[in-house]
Amino acid sequence: MDVKNAFLHGVPKEEVYMSQPQGNDETEIGVVKLALQLECDMKDLGRLHYFLELQIEYPPSGGIFIFQSKYVSEVIIKAGVISKKGCSTPCLSYAKFLRDDGPLFNDVTHYKSIVGCLQYLTFSRLDIAYSVNNVCQFMQVPTEAHYSAVK
Repeated sequence: MDVKNAFLHGVPKEEVYMSQPQGNDETEIGVVKLALQLECDMKDLGRLHYFLELQIEYPPSGGIFIFQSKYVSEVIIKAGVISKKGCSTPCLSYAKFLRDDGPLFNDVTHYKSIVGCLQYLTFSRLDIAYSVNNVCQFMQVPTEAHYSAVK
């Protein structure tokens, strides 16, 4: 449900409780939704499918499947690595980056933007968390080597 203007006219002084109707009766749920729509200017948006770059699917077998393939595609285009070949390990665990590792990267804003995108991807891609953490340590003064690691 989407609340358009709940509590715009001050902070409620009462405690507000809400519970789901007993059972899974669609009629009762519909009555509650209608009452909320009339009272609070709400509307039913249905099942969530896309929110904050997260794609959500509901498999027939049950459960929820959350993924970010659309966002990954956008980040790949933004980073300019469309033609790059993928790898099974994003970063070798023994790889060490140094603060003064080569010449400075000329576009710090672009570096920060790409690394920020990668940070957001770690919510659904835990396998890149270590690598992203490594390149995040050089956000203030990235070098060409650091940007190469990002790519």
